Amino acid sequence: MDPDPDPVARAMALGDGERLTLARGGPSLYAGHRRVQDGARVALLTVPGVLRLDVHPQGDSLNLAVRNLSRHELPADTGGMSQGAHRTPDGRSLNEYRTRIALPGDLQVWLVIRVSPFAGELLRDHSAIAIVDGAV
Repeated sequence: MDPDPDPVARAMALGDGERLTLARGGPSLYAGHRRVQDGARVALLTVPGVLRLDVHPQGDSLNLAVRNLSRHELPADTGGMSQGAHRTPDGRSLNEYRTRIALPGDLQVWLVIRVSPFAGELLRDHSAIAIVDGAV
């Protein structure tokens, strides 16, 4: 199940490294935005005590790595990652990737990653958000 689009939009609007809790006991939003050089591996998003998302773009390929920062083992199968397109208000098209990770103790983490399509440039914009529902 995908997260509600409103929290995704609110999280994408946060600044790099910012966090917002929607309501007492409700989900927390985390955001990371970076301009990444082709071939560089960069920590794009960190959810303290849960995970770190690294990106490694190289030409028309993108490697995403989830680093476990929790005391729990990450599940081997997250149900896969969906891929699609996202159109910005100014008309730009971004590649979008979504996945959900369920951790012990009813902790749910939704990741949404948006990347500029490859057009031969050396630097590209990368954004990722995490919606964390449950106690960290």
